[in-house]
Amino acid sequence: MLKLLINWTGLPREPFRRAKDSIDAKMAANCGIAVTELRPWHYHDPFFQEAPVISAISLDAVYAKLDILKLCKELLCRHRPAS
Repeated sequence: MLKLLINWTGLPREPFRRAKDSIDAKMAANCGIAVTELRPWHYHDPFFQEAPVISAISLDAVYAKLDILKLCKELLCRHRPAS
């Protein structure tokens, strides 16, 4: 597990940064504040265990039909570094 986490730290950060910037912009607009003023209490889940609600689109119906554990295992296997 530690090896996997170490390898994840080298993954490109740009896609995450773009997604986070988009989420922050929407959250700030919803709260009527600047992005720089966002604090954890502005998010829907201050413990970040659930994705913020930033869109009317819900993927719950899509994922309800899937085996999430199986999907996660497949994802980990695809991104596992070669030994």
